[in-house]
Amino acid sequence: MCKALFKKIIFNFYKCKKEYQYINIGDDFEKYIKLEEEILINEYDVNSHHNNFVKRFYIDFCVYKHITKFELYKEILDAPFTRNDTKSIFEENFRKIQKIYFALIKFREIVKQKIYPKQITFDIKMAEIDPTSKHSIIICQNKKLYYFTICDILNMIEHNLTSGDFFFISPRFVKNPYNNMVFSKSTLYNIYFKYKFNTMYQNNTFDYFFECNFDITSIKNTHYSYLLKRNIKHYVDNLCQQELVIEIKKMIGCVNRLFTIKTNHININDKFPNTTLIQAFKPFYLHFMQVKYSLTYHEYFQKLSIFKANIINFIEYNPTFGRVIIRSRDHNNFISSHEYHDKYIFFNPNINVDNEFLTSHYMEKPHSVFHMYENKFICQNIIYNRILELGPHSYKYSGFLNHRYDRSPSPHDYIYDSDEMSIDSDDETEDIQFRFAPQTPDDSPPRSRVPSLDLNVTQSAEIIENNDIIDDDVIVDISGNVDS
Repeated sequence: MCKALFKKIIFNFYKCKKEYQYINIGDDFEKYIKLEEEILINEYDVNSHHNNFVKRFYIDFCVYKHITKFELYKEILDAPFTRNDTKSIFEENFRKIQKIYFALIKFREIVKQKIYPKQITFDIKMAEIDPTSKHSIIICQNKKLYYFTICDILNMIEHNLTSGDFFFISPRFVKNPYNNMVFSKSTLYNIYFKYKFNTMYQNNTFDYFFECNFDITSIKNTHYSYLLKRNIKHYVDNLCQQELVIEIKKMIGCVNRLFTIKTNHININDKFPNTTLIQAFKPFYLHFMQVKYSLTYHEYFQKLSIFKANIINFIEYNPTFGRVIIRSRDHNNFISSHEYHDKYIFFNPNINVDNEFLTSHYMEKPHSVFHMYENKFICQNIIYNRILELGPHSYKYSGFLNHRYDRSPSPHDYIYDSDEMSIDSDDETEDIQFRFAPQTPDDSPPRSRVPSLDLNVTQSAEIIENNDIIDDDVIVDISGNVDS
């Protein structure tokens, strides 16, 4: 339709004596010769040589070439043997033809809005839409008009592009929800320009879709990580209160397993208000899910470091969060009041961001933001190990696989683990399993850390600190004794 209209405009713009039909030169060569003679006789102007060249470019486009108008434009401007003055005339005429073309398109849309019936005139909230508002758009499909607000249509596009099952992203075509028809590419362009230039909304998903020329496959291949993050956010936002509380308590249980000292655990009383719990830990749970479904090692360790640093800040700010205040009437009677320890600090996703780039562009950040907080509690290192049962399994053994043949391991390198690698013990009554502690990149012992708190740490706990390894149950010390 658009190309046919563009051809009609060309024939009328150059005042051709007739509209010549498209022919395939390879099918009928005699017909091509006769048509060439007819065009030379009818359309050739002896007094204007350059205009004849430009006119012939457009006529050949209409009669012989099966390309788009923009491909024609590029072909002529890139032609090495075409004179610059001829190219200038071609560009000027192309602009004039385009101006006529868009005027007719706009007139067609005005006529459609006048004569076509209005099928839907309200938004998702059942409120009437003002068609003259800059925050609304009218879409015509099947000779019927559908009114949309920009906000509703952006949410609909976001939902379709970030859809997936079990956090496997599978974008879907953007459709009209009232008739289940896929929006054409021209409709998507109209929506995008309306949203971009007439409103103050910001939607990165739609921007990426536009950069990919509204290609579903391209946006999935190029921006899969971003689409996954948005899918996780929508999943967390759409959880009901009861389900969200259950998931948050599961996350807190995973966090508590990281700390060897139980006084540092987060204990949530059953009577603690769910609203306060969700307000405090919903950002933590969102980041927790992003760690769980990270796609790369770098992203996984970076997000996990930020998550653990925020958890430590949270516990340090209020170690008794979630507990009920119990008051006593006398020595034998205790009552539970309606007061709770509910003070908390907000999650800070930019906890490792500072203003050092303002003074220097080459200063390196620490490998893990967790290093800034690791001395506050005795907990296991997060860089070399799979924390909270998250992340790829193969990274667990990277230290062992890289160094098992390089040196003879010392007793400090063995940590008990009932589920991992095993070696034979000298004691025939016990079958003890071990795991090698990972080494530093330069094969030197990992640096030790001195806790800032004055805590009674056993020798077995010092082995955990020095080797940066996670295990909850049993530890083998240098002498071979087993501490539980």
